[in-house]
Amino acid sequence: MSRSAYEEETLPGGKRRVRATVGYVGRKQVRRQKTFPKNTLVREIKAWVVKQKADFEAGNTTLPSRLTVGELAEQWMRLKKAGLKEQTKKRYREMLAKPLLRTFGRTPVQRVRTADLDAMLDGMVTRGLSARTVQYYFEVYRQLFEYAVSRGLFAKNPVKGIVLPALEKRRRVEVLELEEVRRFLELASQSRFYALYLLLVTTGLRIGEALALEWRDLDLGEGRLTVNKSLDDLYADRRSSPPKSQHAYRTVPMPKQLVDVLAARKRSGVRVFEPSAHPYKSVAAELKRSLEAIGARPLSLHGLRHTACSLMLRQGVSIKVVQYVMGHHSAAFTLDTYAHLLRGEADSVGPAIEAAIGSRSDRVAVSTTVQTHAK
Repeated sequence: MSRSAYEEETLPGGKRRVRATVGYVGRKQVRRQKTFPKNTLVREIKAWVVKQKADFEAGNTTLPSRLTVGELAEQWMRLKKAGLKEQTKKRYREMLAKPLLRTFGRTPVQRVRTADLDAMLDGMVTRGLSARTVQYYFEVYRQLFEYAVSRGLFAKNPVKGIVLPALEKRRRVEVLELEEVRRFLELASQSRFYALYLLLVTTGLRIGEALALEWRDLDLGEGRLTVNKSLDDLYADRRSSPPKSQHAYRTVPMPKQLVDVLAARKRSGVRVFEPSAHPYKSVAAELKRSLEAIGARPLSLHGLRHTACSLMLRQGVSIKVVQYVMGHHSAAFTLDTYAHLLRGEADSVGPAIEAAIGSRSDRVAVSTTVQTHAK
């Protein structure tokens, strides 16, 4: 069949109905139809057919569909997000449910316009969500409608035309000061969660990584532990999966104090921190009470990871080593996140440079001595 091939039917009154196959989506034939006036020239009809095919090939045409946004989202999660961790899937579903599906769940996908989505995201900002949070939602919706484009439901992704609010500056991470760490650990030493707290604040593991640790991941003789998995859901059945990135796979040194505490623990199962003895909510609640008791600022369990990183940096561990131990994707990210914690150390730069090159009085003295010997 030639590029301009089509079928034609003469209607009552002499009008000409033209049908043309413009392409395929999978095995499904995509057809276009138009009725022309009686005296339309053949070259005009052929030009219309060629244009329809060109538009289809360029992605500027869509397949008629009654698929709703809710059905699209369910299909996308089932087909494209099946390999995600359960906790990540849960977050995706929560971000889809509110406000997208609440607003457009029963709406046919092809009736959703950029202006509709723009108004919805603007409403999220009006309700007090941060620009960064809105960007997270935006990215999920962008992926969903990109999938719709791949299905032939849209010629162009309607999310891409949205202008997002400017990001506010990332909030600085909060950490415990060294003296606060000492007071916290002294108080926590009486807690059933002491080993877990000590591990978090000395190794920088994420809480999901720590709770997924198995005894076989520990080499107490060498003082090392291996990170190779993380919990899918902190609150649920404690199933674990491999880390999301290659950088998260790592071997982390343990201080002797932590090795001694872990070696003294009774092994009652596969996990170092058995779920029944370390429920996440209880661990987090006791941390909150302990920090209040010592007069420290409130921190989440992830804040103990930040604290561990700050301790490493303040003890002079190189940024590249800290990046590896923390499982960050780059040293630049580590610096961007924690550089403000090193500003106190910046005061030592001047004296250090002066010690290296000598003060002006030292240089004058050296110059005078050289001139004297020269004479």
